[in-house]
Amino acid sequence: MRVSSACPKQSTARSQRDAVPLSLSQFRPALLALAAFGALASVPQPSPCQESVPLPAPSSRRPTGSPVGPVAPDNRLSLADLQATALQYNPTLAQAAAAIAQERGFWIQAGLYPNPQAGYLRTDSSQPGQTQSNGAFVSQEFVTAGKRQLSRAVEAQEIRRLTWEQRAQVMRVVNDLKVRYFEVLGAQRAIAVSQDLVRVAEDGLQATEEMLHLKQAARADVLQARLQRDAVRLGLQDARYRHEAAWRQLVTIMGRPEMLPVELVGQLDAAVPEIDFEQQLSQLLKSSPQLRAAEAELSHAQAELARERAGRIPNVTLQTVTEHDRTAQSTNLTTLIAAPVPFFNRNQGNIYHAEADIRVASAELQRVRLVLRDQLSDSFRRYQTARNQVDRLQQSMLKDAKENLDLTMEGYRQGEFDLVRVLSARQTYTQANLAYTEAIVEARKVLVEIEGLQLTGGLNPATLGAAIQTGPGGTRQRGLLNQLQDTSTRQLLPATIQATAP
Repeated sequence: MRVSSACPKQSTARSQRDAVPLSLSQFRPALLALAAFGALASVPQPSPCQESVPLPAPSSRRPTGSPVGPVAPDNRLSLADLQATALQYNPTLAQAAAAIAQERGFWIQAGLYPNPQAGYLRTDSSQPGQTQSNGAFVSQEFVTAGKRQLSRAVEAQEIRRLTWEQRAQVMRVVNDLKVRYFEVLGAQRAIAVSQDLVRVAEDGLQATEEMLHLKQAARADVLQARLQRDAVRLGLQDARYRHEAAWRQLVTIMGRPEMLPVELVGQLDAAVPEIDFEQQLSQLLKSSPQLRAAEAELSHAQAELARERAGRIPNVTLQTVTEHDRTAQSTNLTTLIAAPVPFFNRNQGNIYHAEADIRVASAELQRVRLVLRDQLSDSFRRYQTARNQVDRLQQSMLKDAKENLDLTMEGYRQGEFDLVRVLSARQTYTQANLAYTEAIVEARKVLVEIEGLQLTGGLNPATLGAAIQTGPGGTRQRGLLNQLQDTSTRQLLPATIQATAP
């Protein structure tokens, strides 16, 4: 895409002849000399009205819409709805766009030609009140060695780098949004599972109290059922707090913190794909906007070196003076051509600095490659862990918990087990579902990082880049798995022993 710079309209004004008591014909030789020298000495360079800013095509456009984004008829929101709102209202995207606009201004300014200078000359006689001569001068500095084009080439590379940073920031916002979207989906399911668990625990307590009244259960069984009820109530409240926090984080990354919670639609149970590290690394190095921005920074340094080397060639200044001598009744034309002699200053310091910048940019490019590989290594490890846990829960623990529940129900019908044993089996099955929810959410979040080219941190400025994120849910997930395993062991014990087991 090329964005043309604006060209102001030319305006004309009537010359004030009274300011200089000379006719225009007296200045015509000077003007003709200046025009002739300019045609010979200057390098043909396009005007700002003819040049345009070279820019990479943006990856996406900020959509427009209602303040809270499109809402489904049933007042539920999908991931696409949330993305549309985030791309419109996240302030870091406005910052990234403004940074590109600032650099476009530098690009325009870097290519502008120096303004000419004009002045009036007057020589007074030794006799008071008499003017011996008066005149005018015009001077122009001519830029040599294509410095204007080289300066704009430097700024064009900076625009290119900022455009890649803008693309990276869009991906950071979208990736953060997806992570928090899956957190809210997981919290919604955790609330539903916890509510089922509370109903099971309350039914168990009521049944145990009735059995105690009929002297078919011990006081310890009632205490155990009450402890279970209180524990799952705490779990339900914790799930609600988690949902509130996840929703706040979601609407914060969208830039709409005033949005009230609504139900989100989406699927958590889709199969977790199997990915290969080397393939993902190849895709990451091929598509990463961070790497492309580092490459643009290297090109920027190389363009700066070319500009500084051209700076060794001095610019040329042409000055023409026309003066009318009243005493001799003659008009004199004086032409001056001047240029600095590069004897002491040959721009060697700036050239040395630009060469060092190239070395820095080259090392930075290699550093970014290594950082991306390091980040992918950590994400891939977490992906493997999460996928293993999902497979383990789906293929083993959930099936075992369901089979245990079915066998316990059958034994209860035949009088082999009491109701407390049935409620404990139901609780274990519910907890297995809760652990599965945690595992699948973690797997979805890690996949967002991997498929999103390791770009997170949607509230950081685009120039900062790296994410400052809330830690992943691995610790909480591991605790739920341990609790599930511990519960599966305890349920084999008699009810009165379970209440006192460590």
